[in-house]
Amino acid sequence: MKYYTRIPPVVSGLLLLLLLSGCLGYRLGSLGNPDLKSIAVVKVRNDTDEPRLGIYAASKLRSRFVSDGTLALAGRDLADCILEARVKSYALRIAGKRRLESLDESQQIYSAAIWRIEVRVEYTLRAPGKEKPLIAPRTVTGSAEYGELIDLDVVRQAGFRQALRHAADQIVTEVTEAW
Repeated sequence: MKYYTRIPPVVSGLLLLLLLSGCLGYRLGSLGNPDLKSIAVVKVRNDTDEPRLGIYAASKLRSRFVSDGTLALAGRDLADCILEARVKSYALRIAGKRRLESLDESQQIYSAAIWRIEVRVEYTLRAPGKEKPLIAPRTVTGSAEYGELIDLDVVRQAGFRQALRHAADQIVTEVTEAW
């Protein structure tokens, strides 16, 4: 035989009120500075010997700010803040190897099968017309891995773009939530 106990309406009302009161401190919306509504991403300087990294980085930063939606993109003269960045360095490393067949069984030959790219990007956030930055210079590292396909240069460029997107994700998070 099953017995069901009924919770009195007063107790269930108090439980509901207790649960809802726990959510009163939460706030929807951006965690960023409420005075900043727009951002300008100026030309990204490339301090490396790899061409186009500054262009790729600026493109990834702009697209990530648009996707995030916290700050609107604006021109330098209309923006509430200006993001200045530079690609400081990059590193290519072997992340995985494969063994190649050899005519001499005593000899083991390996070839790189997976490459890892790490890109270091330094950035700062400034208010127009002010010397002191809103965010002092910081450095983030973006990384990506890629395999060697038919054209190593094409795949390598895609790897650089992925690593810069990873760095842009970190920068956007830090700029929009650093307050």
